[in-house]
Amino acid sequence: MPLILLDVTNSPIYVSAAYAVGMLPYVLVTPIAGVLGDFLNKKKMIQVGELVSMALVFVLAAIPHEVTNAWLILLLHFMVSSTVAIHHPVFQAIIPNVVPKNQIGRFNSYVGTIDHLIGFSAPAMVGVLLLVSSKKMILYGISLGYLISLGAISLLAYTHTIGTQKWALNAVVLSIKEGCKYVWDVPLIKYVLWLFVGANFGTTFFYASFMYHLKHAYDIPENQLSHYLIPAGVLSIVGALIAPHLIGKFKYGKFFSLLITFAGCTLLMVTVSKNPWVTACLWGITSGLLAIVVVTFFTIRQRIVPPHLLSRTVAFTRMVAFLAIPAGAIGGGMVFKATNDFTWVSAISGTVILLTVLACWQPLANSPSD
Repeated sequence: MPLILLDVTNSPIYVSAAYAVGMLPYVLVTPIAGVLGDFLNKKKMIQVGELVSMALVFVLAAIPHEVTNAWLILLLHFMVSSTVAIHHPVFQAIIPNVVPKNQIGRFNSYVGTIDHLIGFSAPAMVGVLLLVSSKKMILYGISLGYLISLGAISLLAYTHTIGTQKWALNAVVLSIKEGCKYVWDVPLIKYVLWLFVGANFGTTFFYASFMYHLKHAYDIPENQLSHYLIPAGVLSIVGALIAPHLIGKFKYGKFFSLLITFAGCTLLMVTVSKNPWVTACLWGITSGLLAIVVVTFFTIRQRIVPPHLLSRTVAFTRMVAFLAIPAGAIGGGMVFKATNDFTWVSAISGTVILLTVLACWQPLANSPSD
């Protein structure tokens, strides 16, 4: 979506807005999705989400991609992102129901690997497809992909346990509060959550202007921009594959703190980079380190959180972590527009991450591992 808006508007503000709009549903929609996921049929919720996403992306492909439709494109982007925001906590909560406990870490690794493999291969595929096709045809292909996903989810062997709680607004509010209280009462989850807040702000502050910076600082053609995302894709896959082998080997609080410290340092190193591939590789290292953190944390969370609270816990932690993303995306775009210097963007992003680690280091070092 950011690439479409870059092509339509040629504005870094619209590109940053695309990242921000894509993250807003995780703040506005995810908390309710977490409650629904703990009580409703998770499989049916995912199926409905895939069907709606398929229809929305089809409409997005069908409308004219013109400056006058920029806000409509952003609106459709928000709606698609809303279905994804619902999907995540529900999917995370269904995993312990369909995967043996001793295989959850490996399964999360496979899921992370597939996600990053798509992230790695999609930019290269998009670059190739744009040579022979158009963005509209690619969007039609994505719509078809949602249909295929719907079919795959339909084959999932899952039995829903019917809950007894009556539906009412106060019940929803109390359920959200129950999930929030659990997160706040478990030090490991609470302080890793704050690490994610700092990391999400810093990385989106950086990434929101990353593509625009490459295009204009190095005169890289638009159909080649996606190639510079390949290092991040490769190293994210490596990180996701390594993560299961590290689970249980370290005290998790210090482990997460060190990895995110290294991620912040690599972004600071971008300030001295004068080569687009060096910048891309440094971003790739950051992505790989964060992939290890994500897979490891997801696995630990699924193991220690009671099943009846898991969807709400996932929803609440994701909501809080993603609160920083719209601010980071818009802030990064504004700083880059004001200074026209990506050095400032990378310096601020790395500094924010390191300050967050510093604030959480002691409580994480003292927190139990489970």
